[in-house]
Amino acid sequence: MINVGYSKKLFAILLDIAKGKRDLKEYAAESGISHVQLKKFSLCKQNGPPTPKLLAKLASVAQNGITYEDFLSICGYREDEVLTSRIDPLCFKAEKLSPAKHKFLEDFADFLAKRG
Repeated sequence: MINVGYSKKLFAILLDIAKGKRDLKEYAAESGISHVQLKKFSLCKQNGPPTPKLLAKLASVAQNGITYEDFLSICGYREDEVLTSRIDPLCFKAEKLSPAKHKFLEDFADFLAKRG
């Protein structure tokens, strides 16, 4: 697969949604991924996108309806907009986000608009 665009910030938002009420250590353990590696992605400290193999592990235990296709889309491995139909439910959840995460959500909307 070829990566066609990746945003660390948007991936961090999707990770936060996918982990649900678990903390990062729990999510990492359940997915079989290093907690340190997952924390780097969560803090936008990892430069390159995760591999599709890593995304499959994350998706296998993701919560809140996040799928493997969602991870592939947000990491730029798919040109279609799998997540577009999920914007409204995500915006509904945005009421509970911090101002910094609201900014990330705005970046996410801009990302989708540019792709479509």
